[in-house]
Amino acid sequence: MLKLVMDLYTHMEWADGRVWRAVLQTEKYSKDDAILDLLAHLHMTQHAFLDVWMGRPVERRDARAEFDAPVALGAWARTFYPEAAQFLETADVKGLDQALPLPWAHYFREVIGRDPTISTLRDTLFQLALHSVHHRAQVVRQIRVLGGQPPMVDYIAWVWAGRPAAEWFDAD
Repeated sequence: MLKLVMDLYTHMEWADGRVWRAVLQTEKYSKDDAILDLLAHLHMTQHAFLDVWMGRPVERRDARAEFDAPVALGAWARTFYPEAAQFLETADVKGLDQALPLPWAHYFREVIGRDPTISTLRDTLFQLALHSVHHRAQVVRQIRVLGGQPPMVDYIAWVWAGRPAAEWFDAD
């Protein structure tokens, strides 16, 4: 189970790195509010889940305001991966089905029409991977809307490429 999750997160980093490289290589993309809002939300969510997994208070932040340049936002986004990898390497399979309440779950009461049930570590690990895919796809679509050719970020493409490590941009 954890091997599958580690593969998903390794792919997630590879795909995020490819998207960020595409965004930062083209001024039109790196100045597009829709793209930057989606990326900020995607990475704020990644960090929020990591805070929960690590037992830390969730730091609510406005990443668009905090990071004045897209490259700074991307550099901060990248910091999620080493810590997430360390967490996954030391995670206990037996702990996957333990209750892991999310501090923001109550916000969904109106959406689902009742109090949410308790989620588990397993649930949150998959939710974050799926959430990231969803918003990364929106970024890729926006690149296409702006007339560009977005990078290939499919999981199977990553597998066919030999499961390469992420290639992020240079922040310097």
